[in-house]
Amino acid sequence: MPLQLSNAAIEQFKVDFELKYQAAEKLGNCANNMFGLRGDSYKLPYMGEVTTHSRGAYQSMIPASDQTIDQVSMTFSNWTTNLPLDYFQSMEVSAATNTLAALSDTHSKAMARRSDQLLIDAWNAGSGHTIADGGTNMTVDKLKEAKSVLDTNNVPMEDRFLVCTPSQIDALLGDNTVTSILFNQQRTLVSGQIDTFLGFKVITLGEMPEGGLPVAAGIRKCFAFSHSSTYRGYQIAPSVDVQWAPSWQSWLTISRLRAGAVVGQTEGVVEISCDES
Repeated sequence: MPLQLSNAAIEQFKVDFELKYQAAEKLGNCANNMFGLRGDSYKLPYMGEVTTHSRGAYQSMIPASDQTIDQVSMTFSNWTTNLPLDYFQSMEVSAATNTLAALSDTHSKAMARRSDQLLIDAWNAGSGHTIADGGTNMTVDKLKEAKSVLDTNNVPMEDRFLVCTPSQIDALLGDNTVTSILFNQQRTLVSGQIDTFLGFKVITLGEMPEGGLPVAAGIRKCFAFSHSSTYRGYQIAPSVDVQWAPSWQSWLTISRLRAGAVVGQTEGVVEISCDES
């Protein structure tokens, strides 16, 4: 039984549920999202760049230019959660309606985090460049290197993001280049957060039961990337249903998701390894 109530809860229960602190979706606008896809995979076509050629002699035949067309496959996975609430169990709670609302909210957050994790897993599998940890956490020099890599690959400035954890933000807040008004117009020490730096929109992720940003032996993988580098496709968009099941005499709160994500242009993703130890 997913919802356990103590004897004290039977006698006294707050009307409105207070949800435990938990992460919701933070990466919704960080990739190209597609909906209504079909099949076991989806192929993304990419057309390579071409160069111009000298016209040559007048009235001569113009040679054909080489043009590459690549396909990147996105595969899909299924995710679901079932949190039943027995009719008799609901009698222990004075606010059954609020119970269902709280369960639905819990489902929504879980589905949103899974959608984020799909992107994280795609970046982890498809980064085109890695910046070694070098025994340090996040530094301005690492961000400069990531910026240089993206600049070299002609990645547009206006759609760049950096995803990291609070540990990397703490490390950057110790650097005068980040916190001084002489270098950064944001009052980072006043707000306690970094919104934009070196052209990157900074997104901070906390702990996630789905895994979050990969970490092993104290080395955390963070990612600098462009919005246009990554695609996330939905065959079944995140949804939550609340249904009454007579044979089970239970309310069934069920969430479902079928989706996938893939890096289409690896040169638009930079992995930054950071030592959190």
